[in-house]
Amino acid sequence: MKRTLSVLLAIVLLLPSFTFAGPYDDLIDNARVFQMGIMGQGRIDLDKKISREELAAIAVRLKGLEYMKDFQKQSTPFKDVKGWSVPYINIAYDMKLVNGVKKDFFNPNGKISYGELLTVLMRILGYEDGVDFKKYPEDYYSKALEIGLGNLYIPHDEVVTRGIAAATINKALDLKMKNSDKNLSSLQGSYYINIPGTSPNAEDYIVDNKVYMRDLNFNTTIVGVFSGVLMGVSDFSEYKVVLLSKSDKILDSMILGRNGKFSIENFDISTLSKLQGYKYEIYSPSGNLILWDNLD
Repeated sequence: MKRTLSVLLAIVLLLPSFTFAGPYDDLIDNARVFQMGIMGQGRIDLDKKISREELAAIAVRLKGLEYMKDFQKQSTPFKDVKGWSVPYINIAYDMKLVNGVKKDFFNPNGKISYGELLTVLMRILGYEDGVDFKKYPEDYYSKALEIGLGNLYIPHDEVVTRGIAAATINKALDLKMKNSDKNLSSLQGSYYINIPGTSPNAEDYIVDNKVYMRDLNFNTTIVGVFSGVLMGVSDFSEYKVVLLSKSDKILDSMILGRNGKFSIENFDISTLSKLQGYKYEIYSPSGNLILWDNLD
């Protein structure tokens, strides 16, 4: 697909400006979203409606977690989910990026509204239900406009096409994660099409997006405890785990050994710290930030 897209883009770029139509503009403006594989490896189909299972897969890719599908079982909490989308829906659901339509049902082939797309993208950016927005769709739509994600000219209940999704995702990639100085694009791999104005800065690239965390334990009830084990590479010697407040105050850190296990204890669990919230960052031996997330 990447080769086909590159050839098509080259042809379009050589055409006189008066021949550009809406679909070509959409393709050029949002090319990196397709080139990065976020929309999947099938046809471009800008006018095709996005399904709920496709949005779950997009959310997992945007979060930089597609590699985790290989570790997922084929069992699922939803009775109506089967086939290729099972691991994607499981991951997106576990990460609280998507919800079912009711108990035991996900409606994988259902269509997505613009408000629902914005909601999922804001969750990926670190915004939280019940904290950053409460009333749907008003709060969610307003927040999306406030952070520069939403488009005032698209109604919240409009059914989303791949073209609308790509344009919105393209905007999201350049937005900063909540309580972070990193853009969403830094969660992606390092292959991008070379079109002026669309490639992220080199410093935003993640070094190894195969690193992930298992057995995470975070507790602030009596004594502060943050523990887990990093997975994805054979040797985690000299990797560093940093525990921070969401206001970027460093609370503690730990240099890891080969097995990637860590445990940080007795950090600040005062009322003020709890109100500020917690997050973690993982650094490679060379000092590159390779993984981070909020701790709720």
